[in-house]
Amino acid sequence: MRLNSVEVTAGLFIVAIGGFFALGALDYQIGSAHRMGPGYYPLAVGGLTMMIGLVILGQSFFLKRETRPASWRPFFFISLAIGIFGLTVERLGLMPAAILVVLTSAVGSEAGTFRGTIVLALGVALCSWLIFGLGLGLPLPAIAGL
Repeated sequence: MRLNSVEVTAGLFIVAIGGFFALGALDYQIGSAHRMGPGYYPLAVGGLTMMIGLVILGQSFFLKRETRPASWRPFFFISLAIGIFGLTVERLGLMPAAILVVLTSAVGSEAGTFRGTIVLALGVALCSWLIFGLGLGLPLPAIAGL
């Protein structure tokens, strides 16, 4: 039996992340489903994350999938996009920061078109402003200086 090493690694990593959150939740009062304590939700999310990791790990034993070499380009540009958002959201505003996130993330993808990326960036910017600015009332300007 040949294991899919990528899925084994991913499954173990996800189980470890879930275990980290579940163990951290044990430092807080758990409570019950009726009266949830501050540790209830992190424990539940950690447990569910561990179960997802176990499913991925189990599939690596039984399902044979074609493996591809890992591509670092998407990982790099998505990580960069998150950093760019954090650095620009207060200086430029929510909508320009959201546009920069989509454009930076798109550089890491081999799929998609320029026109589709622009439409997606504008749509994400508009939706983020509608949800977080208007809907939730977060104190982030749509565009800084306006």
